[in-house]
Amino acid sequence: MSTIQLLMAGALATLLGSSAVIWLGLLARYRCDTELLRTEPRSLVPWRGTHVAVAFFLYVVLPVMAIVIVQQRFDIPWDENGFDNNPSVIAWILGGDSLLKFVAAALTITFLRIDLKATLSDLGFRANRIKSDLICGLIAFVAIAPVVYLIQFALKIVYNKLVEEQAAHPIETVIRDNPTPAIIFWCFFSVVIAAPFVEEFLFRVVLQGWLEKAFYRTRVLLTAQLSQQEPRPGTVIAAEVPPPFMWQPIIISSLTFSLLHVGHGPDPIPLFVLALVLGYLYAKTHRILPCIVVHMALNGFSMLSILEGMSEGAGL
Repeated sequence: MSTIQLLMAGALATLLGSSAVIWLGLLARYRCDTELLRTEPRSLVPWRGTHVAVAFFLYVVLPVMAIVIVQQRFDIPWDENGFDNNPSVIAWILGGDSLLKFVAAALTITFLRIDLKATLSDLGFRANRIKSDLICGLIAFVAIAPVVYLIQFALKIVYNKLVEEQAAHPIETVIRDNPTPAIIFWCFFSVVIAAPFVEEFLFRVVLQGWLEKAFYRTRVLLTAQLSQQEPRPGTVIAAEVPPPFMWQPIIISSLTFSLLHVGHGPDPIPLFVLALVLGYLYAKTHRILPCIVVHMALNGFSMLSILEGMSEGAGL
């Protein structure tokens, strides 16, 4: 048994045991407080639907530039399959895609800061809560990871029986077909570093944050109409007390997140479950770090699993 296989076996056993302990603790907490995580005081985000559209536009369009740049760099005609058969090209695309997604996030943050004077707290960053956010994220990861992996494993078995091809994430296919150091590095960077930071900022802070404001605003206006009263000025922008917890923004942002992974076999279903947990964490804290920790740890564990499978296949 290789070193990575030993590490994976130990990590899996530790994860399962710790998850059982945490679920028992969460159940006891729920019975006492009827709330797994208390809603922290916060204001609604200042951005509007147009700002969300700009953020998603940058997120989608900028990474496409990576393909265009690589096509020019390697002089690859668009009617050839050189993108799929050249490890150097694949490494360039992976690197460009990841870095340009960071650029998209940075441009969005800059836009919100300049146009709306958005604070770091609005953007989900609180320097004085880093330690507690790390702990919260790690606890959430240990609790939800076995559930997500179990759903994914069961769905893959069903999928493989119904479809001729084996279910596999594109990153897994890329590494299996082109196990070069450059590709493994950029796959790791893309999955474990870029995706957690950029996707959590986009789907939780920008999209879900705006949806919370939209649903809260609608609720306030409807309540005012029914009571025939005018809402207080500024009520739809910010609240003196935390807005009521709402599942609708979490579900919509989670569906959007999972649908963007359509084509990855049955993965959208376990990803939807994961996104619900991430959305719950953000709705309760309005901070991004717990979500990033969960996303990063889950993707990191998945990458180790892929590498462990490769070493087993190679007989190492």
